[in-house]
Amino acid sequence: MFSTVKKIFLLDILEAIPDEDWRRNWICFEKTIMLRMTSKNAQHIIDKMQLHVNVCLKFNLDDEMFKTMLSYLSNYKHNVSLKIINKGMIVSHLKVIEQVELINLNLSCNDIGPKNINFIAFALRNNTSLVSLNLNSNNIGNTGVATISQLLTKCKKISCLKLNSNNIGDIGATDLSKVISQLNNLAFLDISNNKIGPIGANDLAQVLNQCTSLTSLKLYDNNLGPDGVESIVDKLTQTQNTSLTDLNLSFNMIGPDGMKKLSKVICYPLLITNLHLFGNNIESDGATSLANILVQFHTETLESPMVTVQCPALTSLNIGANQIGPNGTESLSRIFEHCTSLTSIDFSLNNIGDNGATSLATMFGNNKTLTHLNLYYNKIGPKGGTSLVNGLGQQKVAIKYLDLGMNRIGQEGASSFAELLLQNKSLTKLDLSHNNIGDIGANHFSRVIPYNTSLTLLNLLRNNIGDIEISNLSRVIANTQSKSLTCKYI
Repeated sequence: MFSTVKKIFLLDILEAIPDEDWRRNWICFEKTIMLRMTSKNAQHIIDKMQLHVNVCLKFNLDDEMFKTMLSYLSNYKHNVSLKIINKGMIVSHLKVIEQVELINLNLSCNDIGPKNINFIAFALRNNTSLVSLNLNSNNIGNTGVATISQLLTKCKKISCLKLNSNNIGDIGATDLSKVISQLNNLAFLDISNNKIGPIGANDLAQVLNQCTSLTSLKLYDNNLGPDGVESIVDKLTQTQNTSLTDLNLSFNMIGPDGMKKLSKVICYPLLITNLHLFGNNIESDGATSLANILVQFHTETLESPMVTVQCPALTSLNIGANQIGPNGTESLSRIFEHCTSLTSIDFSLNNIGDNGATSLATMFGNNKTLTHLNLYYNKIGPKGGTSLVNGLGQQKVAIKYLDLGMNRIGQEGASSFAELLLQNKSLTKLDLSHNNIGDIGANHFSRVIPYNTSLTLLNLLRNNIGDIEISNLSRVIANTQSKSLTCKYI
């Protein structure tokens, strides 16, 4: 009879936590405790274990002590997951997998390869309680996926499957597609960075609408292209899957043509809450297509004055590194102000310039939910910075985190943002690194910091600030009422 084991960590060699520290943690916290184990202290820790505490063990034991630990785990229930980091230990510790009924198995970053995955699958042949399987970064290839697919037919309870960075290709994606539709509890699937192209994407697409429990699908850094992404999104939206909320399609060479295809195949409003499209070179035309996708579905076009603009579910949008430019930014800005659930936008590396920043600033008037905005490296100058300040200065703006690093706001822009700190009471983190604000710009912040109590981080790294002004900033921050403020300026 198997015991139920959820969390055990088998690491290489780690020094033991001093007994006094361990005892203090044990007394204070009836929750997960990280223990570093060696043969010297293993028996002591085994003797002290409490069954109601979730225990995470890290150890490197000799054979005799390992047998003692295995015997213990086979007779008592603990919240344990197995993680083997030293690839040389995998085969020697397979007896743990065979003799203990695991709930979570984490074998990431072990360079297992297609040969060792056969041993692991054999060791798991009688385990029907597996809920989470992490094989990220193991180079198991398409043959390894075929082996895992056979194993998964027995593991009906699987809810989390991670196969990131395994070079499975189209063949592996096809084999995987044959089994995932049978996993009725599958909620999280990560097959990113696997060289999956349009063919593999199409095979996956055929079964994705049957995965009704799937909430998160990560396909970033593959070779899906316009056709592969069209297949995936088409199937996901045909039946309006209401479970899927997190979709990551970053780095898939979608391009503007791919975005146009997506705008045509989506026949229901997007119910995705987190959408990631980073690094797809969708450009200005693709941004316009995305704006149409985000609109509540109607027969009218975005340009029609009759259309009702809504983004019913979207809370987080990552469209960085897409060369959207000022025109594409303008198209999206008109939609963002009506996205009443949107809290986070990553617009970094899009070459939007001053005009794009001005367009984005207009959305602050209507959007009261946005808290995180990333505009890193967008060639925004003093004019665009001032426009953003004017938008952020409105009373009901909820923005908490603003990243304007690696732009061109200079001394003039720094003056505007310093004044903003006197008006805006919601901003907690402001990143103005790499903006050449100089001593004059830094002095503007020294002047207003004592009057701002909400800011917790001000990043002024790489801004050509001299030693005298750095000392001045340090003195002002040390004397400010807000003791939680951190300022970076070197």
